[in-house]
Amino acid sequence: MNLTVELTTDQIIDFVQQMPPGEKREVLLALAEQAETSRAERMAYAEAQFRKLCASRGLNWDTMTEAERENFVDDLIHRETTIDHTSNSVVVALKNYQNHHYKDDRSELPREIGDEVYTNPFAFLIGASFDRGMDWKQAWEIPYQIKLRGKLDPAILASMTEEELSLLLESLPRKPRYGTERGAKTLKDAASLVHDQFGGDAAAIWRDVSPIEVKKRLQNIYDVAQGIASMVVRILHDDWGMFKGQEHEIDIKADVHVKRVFQRTGLTHSKAEEEAISAARRLNPKFPGELDWPAWKIGKDWCFPTKPQCNSCPLTAVCGKHIK
Repeated sequence: MNLTVELTTDQIIDFVQQMPPGEKREVLLALAEQAETSRAERMAYAEAQFRKLCASRGLNWDTMTEAERENFVDDLIHRETTIDHTSNSVVVALKNYQNHHYKDDRSELPREIGDEVYTNPFAFLIGASFDRGMDWKQAWEIPYQIKLRGKLDPAILASMTEEELSLLLESLPRKPRYGTERGAKTLKDAASLVHDQFGGDAAAIWRDVSPIEVKKRLQNIYDVAQGIASMVVRILHDDWGMFKGQEHEIDIKADVHVKRVFQRTGLTHSKAEEEAISAARRLNPKFPGELDWPAWKIGKDWCFPTKPQCNSCPLTAVCGKHIK
């Protein structure tokens, strides 16, 4: 028979104090060693984070002197405090724009294309997988054009060779941004994922699982990285009402428009992807991805790389206008 005795903290302290000096010393040394190990782990983690921050600013933590490191940390603390004081108004403005102007992508697509990608989960998956480095409307037209050729079926596409898939993509009026050979790998992986692992049901990829799990599954597709996976999850939430109560797991897709808006408004110091994602998590922790669409829309329609339309921009009253 095993008995469990529960002691209070005071009782444990009294017990240790009553131990012989030698045994008491062994207990204290064991506790000290454990504390030192935890401290070393925390220090190693902190130093790794500083390396990332330095790299995002074109610096090398390992080659810096101790004085340079101290100055870097002091400057970082000062700048982060300044950003925190000014960023809340930017976040509020972005969320207000989202609340008053958001509309799903279907409304901006030709009716037949919008109907296809919003009623056929496999078409949605293919369109999203190609939505990188090209006009988003052209990317979402690709599955529709594949359908017109009688091939928009995961079983059919999964059975085709990459050479055959490349020829299929070559025949389309809209081709993947990074070429048909890479596009064939993406198409093959997406079709195989749906056919082999989810029984031909693309919606099963995101049904009844967490946003984090969905992103992991999507990143098994060739050329689908963190950004595209986050975009898919955010659209599923905004347009289909999925992942309620799990919004804290939904990140922004830090594309060129979002990173530019974050940097110019002062939410970030640089246009580094990881810094933008971290800023969204820190500034809007309950739903980081809520800042995605408004920043993307404003970056696309007002905050141009050159000659931004600051006077008419919805963020003009709160933007730091850090334009380089």
